Amino acid sequence: MRNDPHSGAGWATPPTLHAVRGGHGYDADRRETEELRYLIARDEWLAGHAPDLARGAPVHECGLLVPGSYYGDEVSLDEFDDAGLLSGARWLTRGRHAFGAADEVLSAVVEDEAEDAWVQAIVRALKAKRAWTRRSRRPFLEVWKGNGELVHLTAAANRESIRRWGLDWSRMGKACGIAGSVLPELPAIFLDTMDSVGFFKMMAKEPVDLWAVDVTELWVENGPDGWFIHQAPIGPDRLRLLEGDWYHEPRRPPNFVPKRPSGGRQL
Repeated sequence: MRNDPHSGAGWATPPTLHAVRGGHGYDADRRETEELRYLIARDEWLAGHAPDLARGAPVHECGLLVPGSYYGDEVSLDEFDDAGLLSGARWLTRGRHAFGAADEVLSAVVEDEAEDAWVQAIVRALKAKRAWTRRSRRPFLEVWKGNGELVHLTAAANRESIRRWGLDWSRMGKACGIAGSVLPELPAIFLDTMDSVGFFKMMAKEPVDLWAVDVTELWVENGPDGWFIHQAPIGPDRLRLLEGDWYHEPRRPPNFVPKRPSGGRQL
């Protein structure tokens, strides 16, 4: 049920799902050499800018996939403080590394192989996940500009609010999340492909609605547990109701016999 995201129509998928491995980078010796160069330069830079952190381990490490690249050819980002002001990045297959604030080092390492808007989207995603309290930070981050539709499953009780306000986690009311949470899992909108709808429907404990979400030109990123997220509310003009009031009846064993109430009346 999904089309190529570059076709301009149909269901959206991350561009890298269609990427072909090739181009830069399967020289193991070169990677090892560039990694050693980075580590030496990192220790020298930290010794001059934050001596107490020299030769220390990063507080967080993250692989970043540049649009048009492929899995296994990520930019590696090390953060040595909780604010991302002391960071190091390297792109081994390009032989580049840089040190400084996260946005500065990413721009320097990526150069002109990604637009500035992508770098800023990555920086926003990194900043947002530093503030996560209910989820652990991701060791791998992919951010891409959407093209087509993804889907969102939510309690049917939210339908009128969504028609009026769109998808907005700050308006979460009495209806629980699909997994039963009473608070937003993240300050973000959860999205996925049509292929995964069945799994989430089986989790639902009350009637749910399935919405199509037009993510064209929106920045979408991988979530912490395999699905996707968008870091801002999504207006009602991007939504259409695909299926309403769906409810999964729990399966009963083949020889299931309903219990009789104490009064003897059959259920």
